[in-house]
Amino acid sequence: MPKCLAFRSLVAALGLLTLSPMLHAQALEPQKFNLVSTVGLDPATCAESTHMALPGGTQRVIVCLRAETSEGMELHLHDLLSEQLGVLVSDLHYTLGANASVFYTYALDLSGTTAIASAWIARNLDGQIVCDLSQSLVTVGDTRTSRPPPTTLECP
Repeated sequence: MPKCLAFRSLVAALGLLTLSPMLHAQALEPQKFNLVSTVGLDPATCAESTHMALPGGTQRVIVCLRAETSEGMELHLHDLLSEQLGVLVSDLHYTLGANASVFYTYALDLSGTTAIASAWIARNLDGQIVCDLSQSLVTVGDTRTSRPPPTTLECP
């Protein structure tokens, strides 16, 4: 049983306080944390598109991950994962305040059409976890593929 549910059950059993079931859910609402992945060729800027088509051959693409929070959410510890590269960042200490955004870029050398899946997992000081997944698609040579396949990445 999650700690917050065990605590809520204990408090309710003792009759000390009646807690609304929404109190716990509000802290973890997925719309309060959003991840957007874009792909481009310029390492100095984040591209605008989640999909790009390139001619055949090996190409280096720049993946830009932009995480955004909404009001009432402040995050302090971050993990970034790539389906292609594994762990990009683990336990990065960075304060991402409410209504703020931050980006992280990385490069991939691709020789074929690739769905690029990424996950951003963040925690606040109370240990609450938020996570979002995002995908971009790079078609190399064959432009018939327009949708990324399902990812194996999952949020905790």
